[in-house]
Amino acid sequence: MSRFRTSFFGGYSRYDVDVQFDQLEKRISDLENQLAAENKATADLENKLYKYQNREASINEALIDAKLMAKAIIQEAESKSATMTAELEEIAQERLANFEKSIKRVSEAENIMRRQGDLLKTELREVLKGYLAEIESLDMSGFTAIQEQVSERIHAAEEMVRESKTMITFPKMTKYPSKDATPTYTFDNK
Repeated sequence: MSRFRTSFFGGYSRYDVDVQFDQLEKRISDLENQLAAENKATADLENKLYKYQNREASINEALIDAKLMAKAIIQEAESKSATMTAELEEIAQERLANFEKSIKRVSEAENIMRRQGDLLKTELREVLKGYLAEIESLDMSGFTAIQEQVSERIHAAEEMVRESKTMITFPKMTKYPSKDATPTYTFDNK
């Protein structure tokens, strides 16, 4: 606090009081301006805080929505995955069953061919035994004529064997026209 000079008439010097008063008014005015500026800054900060709170609430809602959406997408993907897995397992089982049937048919065909080969060998042995028996019972004088007959019969037997010979080849699987098609095999006789 400042000290005021006193006047001659018993009071304070008017000039000193006016200067002090002006200084106090200026100080009050400055403080009011400062208070107004700080009130404005506070209001701006409160507005920003309100906006940030709203933005935070929006972000939280978006996160919750995203989590729910992600959970729904995962559930849908798991459901589709389970369905696709079941369908693929069913297709695989069906194809495996068809393959096993094809292998069984090939095995049966191989057994038939083996039996035919054994039968052919047996028939050929019988024919050759007959030729040997005929040769042993022949008179040597007509050997030349018989030799020609035997050669003709041997040639005919060889021709019969050649014509009846078939080569077994494993089947060639044709390309599947579609995923639901049954596999087919072809046999080549050579």
